[in-house]
Amino acid sequence: MKSKKGKYLKRIALVLLELLILYIVIKVVIGVATNSPVNVFNHYVFVVKTESMQDFINPGDIVFIQKCQIDKAQIGDVISFTCINPTQTIYGSNIIHRVVDREVVDGLIRLTTKGDANVIIDEYQVTGANFVGRVTLVSPFLGRVFNLFVSTYLSLYLIVLVLLLFVIVSVIKRMIKLVKEEHRQKEKEKIKEEILAEKRRGE
Repeated sequence: MKSKKGKYLKRIALVLLELLILYIVIKVVIGVATNSPVNVFNHYVFVVKTESMQDFINPGDIVFIQKCQIDKAQIGDVISFTCINPTQTIYGSNIIHRVVDREVVDGLIRLTTKGDANVIIDEYQVTGANFVGRVTLVSPFLGRVFNLFVSTYLSLYLIVLVLLLFVIVSVIKRMIKLVKEEHRQKEKEKIKEEILAEKRRGE
């Protein structure tokens, strides 16, 4: 009985794992399609659109940003922050640049940033108010693959729908198999009990 229960638990765990993977994939696909950072396990997943960090980060690359406090950022780190310059068209957008200077003013950490491919430093310093986190991983070309498939909202919906249907069908198949096996096991136990009962009556 213990082995049977173990099999059931493993299958349930596998179903839950599939649902979790589907959830993560859908979040990433939607984030790529809408150009919005996606929060996955304390990391933001973001597709770079501009050339300001070439050649370290190129347009289409996917970056993984670890959420942390601003005191973790050091000179040379590539960080993510929100643009707070109201005169720029990218106001409120996510920016990924390198820290070129770090200072503490009145107890507050201020970071001076610059894109590797830019000539001048960024106009506004980064503070804890608009700091997002540090870039921990860059995945070249992966973002381009995502963009290829999610260039339109129609293709995005199709991808999500296909993934959803695949997992739903897989889950249903596993659940049906689980129910059938449980039913067969009950039938076997019932037959055994009937045989034992017949033997007892014969004695």
